[in-house]
Amino acid sequence: MVHSARNPAPDAQRSGAERPIPAGPVPIDVHAHAVPGLALAALRAAGRRREVEVLQMDAGIAVSVAGRVSPPIPPALLTANGEGADRRTVAMDRAGIGCQLLSPWMELTPVGMSGQAGRWYAAAINESLAAEVADSAGRFEGLGMVPLTDPDGAVAELHRCLDLGLAGVEIATSLPGLRLDDASLEPFWQAASARRAVVLLHPFRPFGGAQSDRLGDIVGNPAETAVAVGRLLLDGLLDRLPELRLCAVHGGGVLPYLAGRLAAMAELDGRPGRGATVTAGLDRLYFDSLTHSTRSLGWLLEFAGPGRVLLGSDYPFETGCPDPLASVDALPALAAADRAALVGGTARRLLADVRH
Repeated sequence: MVHSARNPAPDAQRSGAERPIPAGPVPIDVHAHAVPGLALAALRAAGRRREVEVLQMDAGIAVSVAGRVSPPIPPALLTANGEGADRRTVAMDRAGIGCQLLSPWMELTPVGMSGQAGRWYAAAINESLAAEVADSAGRFEGLGMVPLTDPDGAVAELHRCLDLGLAGVEIATSLPGLRLDDASLEPFWQAASARRAVVLLHPFRPFGGAQSDRLGDIVGNPAETAVAVGRLLLDGLLDRLPELRLCAVHGGGVLPYLAGRLAAMAELDGRPGRGATVTAGLDRLYFDSLTHSTRSLGWLLEFAGPGRVLLGSDYPFETGCPDPLASVDALPALAAADRAALVGGTARRLLADVRH
């Protein structure tokens, strides 16, 4: 979802005693945003020549990307340089999270950048994030960014991310003038599949008419995820590339609820068996646990299976869940093996399976 400076989670998230990390798989939060602190120095030094500028504003530091100015960066987003890093690890300890899979703040998405500028910018973010992951003593793994509107650059930067030790990439569910099922992106999807990269699908701008109020978060973003992933399923992407690892945040948005309708309507285009292809693709998707509802999370587990749901908090934003393990533990009668898979076992398997 799109986060602004008013959205960092309150300090109550970090109050109370530390929760001990339980026996079994280390809890891994796969939906945690970050601004690599090391990247800001690189952007300050060379960014203005490359369509990026770090701005010191009254409310804090912001970043201009091809003329689009982000909100001030909430300090909790920073992964280096003091306060942000301390807040993050303290919040993780309070919530019993052993590892965060860091992904770039969506406000930094390289929309509107020219080819070379976008490639340089993504590389600067990714190199900084990889360095901070390597220096984290296992507390962080990372997902980089790619200049998706430059398909050749996206493929090249995906390979660089994995070569740097990152686990994959976070991409926007849609960008102006580009859909994820566009034929120009087929080489990117093929590369992600060949290297078993984790691809986190995240809304960048809310879908439809709810873009300027709270309904953008509540309805617009979940609908945007359903539209984007639905297009990939109708395109047969997951059927063509069975090793592709796609994870849809916010519990998949409204997509799980529409799964039956999606498969049924797919049969109406005159291609027999297309509904079965859509259903098979749905069975290969991963979802995070961020549903804000015990009932919804329980239904998501029933729909997808514990092996397809991963722990997610949307750290550090108030629109997320400051204590995702508590949400899991509120589920009635969750088997120990299913809990272990959800809180970290499946995520660790995916991370170990990446072809670096």
